[in-house]
Amino acid sequence: MRYLIFFLFLVFSFCLVEDASIKQLDAYSELSKAIEYKYKECGNKPDQPLIPPTKIDRNSLKICTLSILRMDCPFNEYPILCYDMFFDIILK
Repeated sequence: MRYLIFFLFLVFSFCLVEDASIKQLDAYSELSKAIEYKYKECGNKPDQPLIPPTKIDRNSLKICTLSILRMDCPFNEYPILCYDMFFDIILK
């Protein structure tokens, strides 16, 4: 019986779901660094700031940041992939 309980404890301890979200301040910092880098490269940036939601998926942030860095000049608008960050908010 003890072995069964130990086995169940061992199995269920690996089933914890990790929160894959990033805080808004950290996301804003990462996005602003990518935007400033692209601004220095191209000499322009979009007029509107890109403010991430309060909880953002780590993968969505990475995709947005990389797509900003890979954009061609002129940098007049944000890539369409950046709007994936707001997908959960739109669905609610």
